[in-house]
Amino acid sequence: MGYDVIGYDPSSFYLREAKKTALRTLRSSNKKPLFLRGNPYQSSSILSTNKVMNFDAIIIMDNSFGYFGKSEDVLMLSELFKVASKHCLLIIETENRDWRLSNFEPTTFFTSDTVQMHTVWRFNFETSVSTGMAKFYQKIGNEINNLQLALKINILYRLYSLHELREILVSSGWLYKEGYDDIEPLRPFSNDSLSIFSVSVRQ
Repeated sequence: MGYDVIGYDPSSFYLREAKKTALRTLRSSNKKPLFLRGNPYQSSSILSTNKVMNFDAIIIMDNSFGYFGKSEDVLMLSELFKVASKHCLLIIETENRDWRLSNFEPTTFFTSDTVQMHTVWRFNFETSVSTGMAKFYQKIGNEINNLQLALKINILYRLYSLHELREILVSSGWLYKEGYDDIEPLRPFSNDSLSIFSVSVRQ
């Protein structure tokens, strides 16, 4: 569509996947996205070193937020503020704390053709931090229950209510505009919203 797009992520694996997707879906486009690997809490120095500044829109999607706590999230948003142009839009998608508490499940289960994932969750009401132990099992052969443990991962995830998200956006320099239940269509936010889609702007 003619936009200059930068993909920024700390994971080399996900950047490789993004490049594959771009090659597969953007063959006819003259505009190719640039992918950069970097710490989300040092984004301004890394992006400026690569001469990438003055963003008109910054998008953080699919719960890429809250993994190291509130102070780190404020730092991440402050770093993004430094590389934003005037009137830059910041769009964030993150899980709604209020929805999670109303629909809390101590165990979750996911399965695909080759893998099963079992996760046990706990929630700390004092810190709004959800912790989990995820176990990934490789399916062996054709038997449904023939599984082999392949990986265990501890998960720490800081959840936000909308008013808390607004607070850290403002404290990091952004002007909060509105929260939505979904970005397309723009449905109004409510306590029943699974995710928060927040829209903010750099003044």
